[in-house]
Amino acid sequence: MTGVQHFDTFLLSSLVFCLLPGQDTMYVVASTASGGLRAGIVSACGINFGNILHVVFAGIGMSSLLYANETLFMGVLFAGGGYLCFLGVCELKNSKGSCSIDLQDVRRSTRSLFGRAVLTNLLNVKVITFFLAFIPQFVNVSSEFRIYGFFLLGTIFVLFSTLWCLMLATGISHLRLSRWDGALLHRTGHLLGGTILLLLGLGVLRSLFLSFI
Repeated sequence: MTGVQHFDTFLLSSLVFCLLPGQDTMYVVASTASGGLRAGIVSACGINFGNILHVVFAGIGMSSLLYANETLFMGVLFAGGGYLCFLGVCELKNSKGSCSIDLQDVRRSTRSLFGRAVLTNLLNVKVITFFLAFIPQFVNVSSEFRIYGFFLLGTIFVLFSTLWCLMLATGISHLRLSRWDGALLHRTGHLLGGTILLLLGLGVLRSLFLSFI
């Protein structure tokens, strides 16, 4: 009735995939390290809102069109790597700024963090490939409810991912708390977050350049 097959295997595999360190996971780590728990939670929500969009795009066939167009696919890869490098450089620049807090800046920062997280996820072609290659294996293609099965499995994966990202942000924020003074914590967090994002972006671009050799 649900258009789903091998549901227990899907649940186990999804948990394993969520726990594996990847670009989205490290983005949440970097955001929490540089901005604390609030930044981590906002980033986790943004990442998984992007996952929801991926489920919708894959379900209606838009991701398949992107995957079939090699030029467009490679363009998204380069854009994703470059965007991560850009965010990393911004975080490194922010490490030299003031750690004073303004309410209006916090609101603006929240919108910016959420938007950046969504865009980072949407430009992550590994996520596109995941939803195109992984979830369909557990959809009963002979069932008239197969499209509902796809969206059901996608929703379950997003729930797993959201819970894991929120747990990760909470854990990193506790590790972040120490006896350091605010200024030192501010600089160190942004340096760590910026370094992680920059290395992620350079890693994506390096793999792309190697694929052309």
